[in-house]
Amino acid sequence: VAIVTPSSGFVLSDGESLMLVGTAVDAEDGSLEDDIQWASDLDGALGAGGSVKAVLTAGAHAITATVTDSGGLIATDEIMTTIAPDESPPSAVNNAGSLAGEGRSDIIESTELAYTDDIWSTGSIVYSVTRPPLHGQLILTSAPNMAVQTFSQVDIDSGRLVYRHQRGNGGPDHFEFSVQDENGNVLPDQIFVIRVVTNISDLDIEYDVGLVTIDWSTPPGGVIDGIEIRRRDDGRYPQDSLDGSLVVRVPADRQSAVDIFLPSGGLGAIAYYSVFSYGQGSVYSDGVRVGIYCDSGNCVTVPDLRDVIAIKTVSDIETRRKALISAIWGVDTLPAQLPVSVTELIPPIDPNSTANNDYRPINAVRFEKLLVDAGDMYFVSDFRMHHYSPDSPNGRLVIYHGGHRGLTNARKNVIERFLMEGYGVLEISMPMAGSNWNPVYHPPFGFYHEDLSALDRPMRFFFEQVSVALNYLILDRSYNDIFMVGISGGAWTTVIYAALDPRITASYPVAGSYPFYLLEQLGIVADFEQVNPDFYQHVSYLDLYLLGSVGRRQLQIYNIFDDCCFAGTYSNTFKEQVQVEAARIGGSFDIALYNTFIGHMISDDAIEIIIDDIAAH
Repeated sequence: VAIVTPSSGFVLSDGESLMLVGTAVDAEDGSLEDDIQWASDLDGALGAGGSVKAVLTAGAHAITATVTDSGGLIATDEIMTTIAPDESPPSAVNNAGSLAGEGRSDIIESTELAYTDDIWSTGSIVYSVTRPPLHGQLILTSAPNMAVQTFSQVDIDSGRLVYRHQRGNGGPDHFEFSVQDENGNVLPDQIFVIRVVTNISDLDIEYDVGLVTIDWSTPPGGVIDGIEIRRRDDGRYPQDSLDGSLVVRVPADRQSAVDIFLPSGGLGAIAYYSVFSYGQGSVYSDGVRVGIYCDSGNCVTVPDLRDVIAIKTVSDIETRRKALISAIWGVDTLPAQLPVSVTELIPPIDPNSTANNDYRPINAVRFEKLLVDAGDMYFVSDFRMHHYSPDSPNGRLVIYHGGHRGLTNARKNVIERFLMEGYGVLEISMPMAGSNWNPVYHPPFGFYHEDLSALDRPMRFFFEQVSVALNYLILDRSYNDIFMVGISGGAWTTVIYAALDPRITASYPVAGSYPFYLLEQLGIVADFEQVNPDFYQHVSYLDLYLLGSVGRRQLQIYNIFDDCCFAGTYSNTFKEQVQVEAARIGGSFDIALYNTFIGHMISDDAIEIIIDDIAAH
């Protein structure tokens, strides 16, 4: 037997393959090359045959080739070879950085980021993120909802590594990383730079007799080669540089543009614009949105509602909810107390009376009065609520909040219709209204809920009675689903309370609130609780809608021909954005508009819609 290659003394780098070739012949048996057994004194058996490929560990090896003939006689040959240890880390082939659009995702390609190793294959190179991006996330397409800490060169070569930029941070970004080969050699302190095509800022839109003027600023720090404005007239914003119709394309130093908007007339004539920045290689930002929405000739401008909404993730929900509860009560948990008394009342003399506290629905088998401590020495009496039990209970409760208008006849249709379906009903009015007629003995002496602003933590008087009543009814009556329905101020209370209390399964506010951009432009004079800056510094109305929708359901109802409040179709301006955001983080939101009813109440049609919606969801 003879070792042909390698020659004795051959030196090889760690990780490289060694080809062993030998010959063997016997006078009686002939060629015995297939019977050669190869071995290393460090690594043991290496294989059999005339040629063997092996990867040896680092060190000095005595390599032997052994063959045995048919008579049992043995021949050997030996060489010495040295495997030099691999101590060199990977090295950069490309680290050119990338260009991403603000709010968009960018695939990091191998022409932008690639490392190689002198010994080990590309498939063995692993990147470890030592400092993540400041304004975005690194993700893999195989796990798009999770920021990655490690990835491989194969991930890059296969187009799986993505940088997802976070909207609202238009400056340059970077991440730091180390690169490691299969032998554990690390190249530290590497930086990958990401330039960002930033959105324009300070966007302003004005509308005057069909002429739309859009002004903006180009913020420093980003990469902007030019501006492109696109438009759609169907209530949706252009999503990218191919969507909608092109209004204008201008260089980066232009700061304004003009468009002729010719509304089609009637309800809901619209023009929605997306203003995109672009950079080299047709990389676009996610754009800034602004719209014109016209209802019967009265037009409002619509801001980019993505910037109005502060809730972005599921984890934001509990954080915001605790902040709101703390703003109301000074602690971050809902009240835990129970009513001061629960009294069953006898039937009234006039069972058909609906305009006083003695009203008893004809299909209620029990009529109870719940009193809740107002929690302030200046109130004359406790807060009062009524609980009605159906004759065929389904184990579910509807909270009906009648708002400011007191004990109107309109309450009868709502309460008795839900009792007919087997729901228990808890009836509530606004503080100092309806069954809660409860003056404040405080200078100046108050007889209307606006006067609550003189008290300490006034917002709690709108919600505490709801929470305390629920504590009792869930504990004592074992209701397993809670639905909240409100009209006007009761609808506003429904929006806020559903945001505060996850025990509300679904909420149905009717003609109760608008976001601030609509309140301001439509000239709506709101009650103090609807605009209290101490409260709304923590949350926008759009965030409140999300808080009441995520993990649950909220259906808002507006009467187009409402003779009091929130008439028209202006809720269309925020409907889609809240729907999209609610669905993205696991909720359900919708709006229903009615043009078959004139008035400010929950119509019979609206009651049926609510009942059907509860059943469907």
